[in-house]
Amino acid sequence: MPHGRLNAQLAEFYTAHRQELFSYALSLAGSPVPAEDAVAEAFANVLQTGRTPSDLRPYLFRCVRNAAFDALRREGRERKALASYAVLYSETCEPGARDTAAEWLTCLADHEREWVVLKVYGDLTFRQIGEVCGVPQGTVASSYWRCLQKLRALLNPPIQQENQL
Repeated sequence: MPHGRLNAQLAEFYTAHRQELFSYALSLAGSPVPAEDAVAEAFANVLQTGRTPSDLRPYLFRCVRNAAFDALRREGRERKALASYAVLYSETCEPGARDTAAEWLTCLADHEREWVVLKVYGDLTFRQIGEVCGVPQGTVASSYWRCLQKLRALLNPPIQQENQL
């Protein structure tokens, strides 16, 4: 593929999906600067290869994931419950609901939070999430539905009735 065409294709993709990629990177990296670096590194990787992968979307999310984890390793930091950052910076979440959504996400395991962020804020399919994270599609789908059940339980806690005799 000619370099100019690749640049145009990547520029178009970046314009359409930059917030999703940044939100995902932020959920992994924990702060804006390394998140921005991870997104930039992902696009630089595609430019270096000189060709577009057959399915660009999951490929770039996977590159962002790898770059964010590399940055955490270089800094000697551990991965924490960081998905709340994606919610706080998201353009799709109402400001009043951001704190609540961020708090709920911290109730999930690391991989569950990552998959919810990819599905909700990244708009990826279960197949694409599996490609990004290196797990079977069925595992992602079943875990995602269990996560939704957990979150629904937080939204609608069971009503405890008093025994009346």
